Amino acid sequence: MVLKILNANLWLISRGVSRDIQKRMENFVAMVDKLDPDVILLQEVWKVKYANYLKKALPKYYSVSSEKFWLANKCGLVAFSKLPVYDVSFIEYDSKKGSSLLEKLAKKGILSFKIKYEGSEIGFYTAHLYNWSTAKEKQFTISQLVEFVQLAKTKTSISAGDLNLKLDEVQNVCKGLISIDESVENTVSENNPYTKGKIHKNMSKMGENKLNRKTDYFLFNFPLNKIVTQTKVIRDPLVSDHYPLFTEIKIK
Repeated sequence: MVLKILNANLWLISRGVSRDIQKRMENFVAMVDKLDPDVILLQEVWKVKYANYLKKALPKYYSVSSEKFWLANKCGLVAFSKLPVYDVSFIEYDSKKGSSLLEKLAKKGILSFKIKYEGSEIGFYTAHLYNWSTAKEKQFTISQLVEFVQLAKTKTSISAGDLNLKLDEVQNVCKGLISIDESVENTVSENNPYTKGKIHKNMSKMGENKLNRKTDYFLFNFPLNKIVTQTKVIRDPLVSDHYPLFTEIKIK
């Protein structure tokens, strides 16, 4: 059995902040048509109208999303599955611990659901963690990752998202608890035209280069030696200021 999963932070905020929104959504639909994933996990689909566009453009998929908040898609999370989904839930993080007003307004959290695949139940989780600016805020982001991992490790599961942490930081949290995808390629890169300028111009913080790093991940919780994964970064077509991740999971 081979299960194909696509994860992407699509940077669909609003005109004036995000560029080329319609073109990038069309590129993403073309990417889906080419890769033909079984499940798609998305972050930063911030407006209901963008979520609705993707739902209409991907008619062979069931869709779920985080809660609506006026014209916004609360937390910006959307997921698609070829197979029927059930036990859908959204858990909002406690934003009071962070200091950023923008992050508090984002209402970030975890979107989860289950599918039946070849007779087996698999849980799916997607999240977009706090975008830290200070050492204190970074610890808040790490605490969110701990919560994410603790939830995902309770069952056979596949999780993905923009975790806003370096690979070694994610490894430290996940060690002995849950597996991380094998890709070490940067998903945020200064070679991406959408990463240059605008809100990314001050992304070198606390002596860290936030422009060239892996910040998007897959996490796997399967019985030992029951899966083999092959994960890669997708750079073409260009769909966001993040490069999507695509994984093929061979289930033994």
